[in-house]
Amino acid sequence: MSFSLSGKVAIVTGANQGLDLEIARNFVQLGASVVLCARDRGLLDEARETLCGLAKEGQHIEAITADVS
Repeated sequence: MSFSLSGKVAIVTGANQGLDLEIARNFVQLGASVVLCARDRGLLDEARETLCGLAKEGQHIEAITADVS
């Protein structure tokens, strides 16, 4: 059985490092587009670049600097 999130969008907060970055990576590998949110713009841009390298045609990776507390 194959599981796919193609055509879906995931919003991941705190996604510039650690567990949340790994969660975002898994969403991308399963085919979802991802919106990354975090406070540190530099780390967020690095995370976006990394995930863009994994994305396939039609997937979008967006990064938004935000404090969701």
